[in-house]
Amino acid sequence: MDTENNFKERIRKEYERLTPGFRRLADFLTEKTVDAAFLTATELARHVGVDPATVVRFSQELGYSGYRELSREIKAYVRDQVKGAYERSQMAEGMAEMLEALVEYKIEQVQRFFAASASAVAEAVFAIVEAKRLWAVAEGATYHMAAFAAKRFGRLGYEARCVAPSMAGTASSLLAMGEGDVMLAIVQEGPGLDVGYALHLAKEKGVKTICISSRNNILAARETDILIHVPSDSPVALFDFSTEMVALSLLWEAVGKERKVDVASADARRQEMLERLFKQRLETGEYEIASAQKIWEERLKKQEGEDNG
Repeated sequence: MDTENNFKERIRKEYERLTPGFRRLADFLTEKTVDAAFLTATELARHVGVDPATVVRFSQELGYSGYRELSREIKAYVRDQVKGAYERSQMAEGMAEMLEALVEYKIEQVQRFFAASASAVAEAVFAIVEAKRLWAVAEGATYHMAAFAAKRFGRLGYEARCVAPSMAGTASSLLAMGEGDVMLAIVQEGPGLDVGYALHLAKEKGVKTICISSRNNILAARETDILIHVPSDSPVALFDFSTEMVALSLLWEAVGKERKVDVASADARRQEMLERLFKQRLETGEYEIASAQKIWEERLKKQEGEDNG
């Protein structure tokens, strides 16, 4: 289907005689086509500032039976664009050309993600802003991403902890959780069963739950209060984790802005404390440093003797 000469061409031909409300819709569909592909009639109306009935009438004005038919055509156009970026990455000649195609693909991927998940991200931001404490949970390789998220939110003044990736560690963390806390889960590869169990038990304790997941049908995604769905497809047949990082970055920056946190000022205070610690280190006598080292060496030798005996 040559969609470029279909819905966009129809808009071009009819634009001059459109009403102001219809023109706002036409501008949005032609300028933010990727965003529009993932919006319902009601969501599109809210973005543009018209009522849903206007969206239906606009679609009929262009010759469609309704917005559903127009939306199918827009989705087909976006699929063709994404497919084009994929094919360019496959046919790239040389590293520079391949990297350029990958960047183009990722830009389109992030646009698709935000168009579909903007409301969920906003809901998650408000939940974290009101949180007493933040718990990050994940399993497998994604655990390190959760640990990174906990550290970043700690810089915003939160008591933020990463749940240990074990049943015992999760159980201990769940005991310490309470109403007003927020659990942020990240699931990419694997079934994410342990994360799903943790989300379920956390909700029982009145904890608000957020899950960033590349799949919306796994247990963790079904158990969470707020699901931020992120695409993980890649033209090189690998799991793409970049959109998860974009989602975390959006949460961190938006929460920081809402809480009016001056990270630069906090960094300056942290640097001042580091300088004080370094100054103390310089003023510490060598005998004190050597004494601690000597005690450690003696204990090590004693342990080795016991092991050999």
